[in-house]
Amino acid sequence: MRGRGRWNTQRTPEHSDWSTPMPQPFSGRQIRAAGSVVATSVADGASATMSVRRRALSVMIRRAGAVGNEHLAQTSRRGAATS
Repeated sequence: MRGRGRWNTQRTPEHSDWSTPMPQPFSGRQIRAAGSVVATSVADGASATMSVRRRALSVMIRRAGAVGNEHLAQTSRRGAATS
């Protein structure tokens, strides 16, 4: 069974330049660490980049909401016109 060991720890010629063998693309520990980092950054709104991103996101949401409301108003108007 040669094709099975895709994430094999054994070095293959094309992966010989890797510094460390990678058994998996992401180990559970790495994923957990990334999740905790994301959680802390989300919980901590004091960082400038997060606040900027949040402001941009809220603006986008507001714009999308306005567009949605406009669309709803148009459709309801159309519905009233047809009835």
